[in-house]
Amino acid sequence: MDERTPQDTLEGLERGDCYDVLSNQRRRVALVTLSDASTPLDLETCAELIAERESGVDATDESVRNRVAATLHHVHFPKLSEFGMIDYDADANRVESVAD
Repeated sequence: MDERTPQDTLEGLERGDCYDVLSNQRRRVALVTLSDASTPLDLETCAELIAERESGVDATDESVRNRVAATLHHVHFPKLSEFGMIDYDADANRVESVAD
């Protein structure tokens, strides 16, 4: 990992790109969740943590976790990775924040 912080990454983006990346609540929750993690997370664990934060309860329905995982994998993680805010290995389903 490099020594970038989320603020460094945001400062490097065009204003419109910054608004686009942060306009979605799930992406914001994902960034907070990944920043709180001390190690890389697998997609399923990250989806579970995000679903719990979004719903406010500890245990969430499996179908909810599966929907969250699908949107993270196909939509949100690729976008966050494209802008250098996370490192996402889609083949291994592993993700981590670029912040230390």
